[in-house]
Amino acid sequence: MLVAPIKLRGDLLTMAEHGLDPRSLIGNSGVSYEEILAKRPISCEAMSDVYAHVIAKAPADFALSCGQSIRLQYMGSLGYRLSNCATVGELLADWVRYSGNIGYPLVGSLKVAGDRWRMTFVPRFPMSPHAEEFCVTSTLAGFAKSVLNLSGHRISMRRIGFSNPAPEDSDSYLALAAEVTFGCPAPFVEGDREDLDRPIATADADLLQACEDLCQREWSQENSRVTERLYALFGLKGVVTLADASKHMGMSQRSLQRNLSMEGSGYTGVLDDYRHRRALVLLQQGRCSKSIAFELGFDHDSSFRRSFRGWTGVSVSEWRKDRVSV
Repeated sequence: MLVAPIKLRGDLLTMAEHGLDPRSLIGNSGVSYEEILAKRPISCEAMSDVYAHVIAKAPADFALSCGQSIRLQYMGSLGYRLSNCATVGELLADWVRYSGNIGYPLVGSLKVAGDRWRMTFVPRFPMSPHAEEFCVTSTLAGFAKSVLNLSGHRISMRRIGFSNPAPEDSDSYLALAAEVTFGCPAPFVEGDREDLDRPIATADADLLQACEDLCQREWSQENSRVTERLYALFGLKGVVTLADASKHMGMSQRSLQRNLSMEGSGYTGVLDDYRHRRALVLLQQGRCSKSIAFELGFDHDSSFRRSFRGWTGVSVSEWRKDRVSV
């Protein structure tokens, strides 16, 4: 699947502002800096490779400064849309809904309960633990800085969780939240419910509508839009049936199948590709095959193992062994 590298473009532009050479960071990943600047769609595999190269060469603590320096306009049409949302809650909800349209590496799920809100993140495609940590950290730092700039108030991030093990120096994370934990099943952030109601001073209803029209025209031209929405749905809701997917996406089963067909894909193919990509992410996190099979909707562990061999050409145990030996 091809995605627009707008988030990656913003990260590289920010790195350039900090005196780093994006071309050197990208290295021999197979994607040029010029292609990324032009927002030319690239494959998920290529984007994952670029992030792996960048993270390997960027300073260890750069994720925080990168996120704090990011500009909403680097997010293209979505950035201008977000800056005109009426409240912080609308901003976060719009980011969750539309971030896939700009090739964001993470799927976000926003839930509100009692006096707290919680956002959980899932990678859209397999990423190294360090790349995932970078994307989560820079995203949270970007949220905090954008909310401060737009509303004049600091957003209260009470708890943050990362799926990677604790680094040797984790004190810098305390700049984001009062409580930081590592080794979680999925990255997350929790904050105060009252922050979601804070008004955004720059909000303009007319500009928001103009941005909405601009976004819809721009994104409707992207061949992967319905496919991307289905990928995002799997990331947020888990594996769902075609009938449930069509309900969540607000269209009939026939319309969903027709739109997917027009994009050169289908429900079964998207589901299989999602399972493949998500399985690699979960294996990288150390999950056992039985729990992965359950999460991905397989009837038995053996069914998942057969599918995995079909995807990769090797067994789960062989794949783990190859990863350990690298």
